[in-house]
Order: sequence, then structure tokens, then C-alpha cells
Amino acid sequence: MTKSFGAPNGGHVKLRNNEVNETEDTRGHILLIDDDQEVAKIVVRFLRSEGYDIQYATTGRAGLDIIERESPDLLLLDVSLPDINGFEICRRLRSSPRTEQLNVIMLTGRGSVDARVAGLESGADDYLTKPFDPQELLARIQAQLRLKALRERLVEMEKVATIGQMVITLSHEINNPLTIIVWHAELLRERVGSLPNIPPEVLDSLEAIGREAHRIQQVMTKLARVTRPVVTEYLPGTSMIDIEKSVGTSTIHEANPNDQ
Repeated sequence: MTKSFGAPNGGHVKLRNNEVNETEDTRGHILLIDDDQEVAKIVVRFLRSEGYDIQYATTGRAGLDIIERESPDLLLLDVSLPDINGFEICRRLRSSPRTEQLNVIMLTGRGSVDARVAGLESGADDYLTKPFDPQELLARIQAQLRLKALRERLVEMEKVATIGQMVITLSHEINNPLTIIVWHAELLRERVGSLPNIPPEVLDSLEAIGREAHRIQQVMTKLARVTRPVVTEYLPGTSMIDIEKSVGTSTIHEANPNDQ
């Protein structure tokens, strides 16, 4: 026996005792914006019992502040809010490059086709009518988080492909002239070394040329082996790929500052 969330009489919900299959689940940080605190607390309690990190806000402005600070993975958004309605919140999210990819499940007591269409047209990814079954909510959350993970994976693959193309270009444009530089530096060092009265700093300079050219060759070799670019901060606002940490891995991720 299962009651639904968001029932018109505001009744408490009794959850099913059967376990949910989590083998394909992707955990994430969820934000719920709903002015019905009774429903919000029940949803939060249920999702926390399923292992999700979830918080909630009762107004649109408070929810937008949380999104700005914490960048949740998924938004459960009620349409009828006391300050900003859910449709407007969704439009604002879609108009910002920072939040345009945020997955949104819209929650509402409006079950008409027009209301569902309005929700989807405002940018919602899914639409759930109150009262809703907790297991259906859970299934829709899991589906949206899987889609988010897939989208991120595709973006990573595109980045890896772009880096691969860059490496091929660099190998062609740099390796050939670099090989000539290395060869001539070694040749000059051998010939100059046999001449009398050559200042030591000249030999040191030739050795430095050869050494640094070899270093560039080693960097190019490592670049060719990069399969999981590890991004680290180079300067404030500027990132770079940590080549040493990027060799022999499989997907893009941010470097942990503690690993520096």
C-alpha cells in the first residue's frame, strides 16, 4: 500500500518496503524548491533514505541562491511558488550558460496537457503531476541523473578527441623541425668541441640547446599518450593540462589541489 507525495489533503506518505534496484543509479546533489513544507520534508526524508544528497528551499529566490552557490546536479521544481513561478525559474536557468544544462523535473498539481506543455516549453526536462508515487519520482530522478552522466561523458569524449587532433598537429608541425634542431646541436657540439680555445660557455650553451630540445621531444611523446586530461589551475582563471597526471588514463577530470 503506497500513498503519494503531494496529496491534496496533505496527508503523510507510507513508503513501500520493497528495495529499489540501484545497480544503474547515479547519485547526485539534488535541490527541491517547493513551498509546501510538509511535502518537501517527506520528499527530502525519502530521498535521503535512498542515499541522495538533497536540500530544499521554499521560495524561488532562495532556490536560485542555492543554485548559484552550490551547482546541484538535479532540480525538483514546483510550479506554484509564492514569489517566482517555476516556469520563470526554468526560463532563467536556461538563459544562463552556467545553469543551462541543469536537469529539471517540474512538479505541479496542474495535470492538464497545456500545463505540461508549458513546463516543457519553459525548459523542464521532465514533468511530474502531484500527487505522485515516490517510486515514480525515484525512477525519474535516476533517469535524469543517468542522462546527465551520459551528457558529461560525451563532452569528455569530445574534449579527448580535440586533444588528440591537437597532438597530431603538434607532432607534425613541431617534431620534424625539432629533430633537425637536436641533430644540428649535437653535430655543432662535436665539431666545436674539437676546436682549440673554445669558451666553456659556448659548449654549455650548445649542451643546453640539445638538452631542452630533448625535453620538448619527451613532452610531445607524453602528449601522444594522454587519454584522460587532468585539468589544473595555472593562473587564477586560467587552466592547463597536467601532462604527468594525464598519461595512461581514460576520462577528463579536475586535479585535486592536495595532489599538487
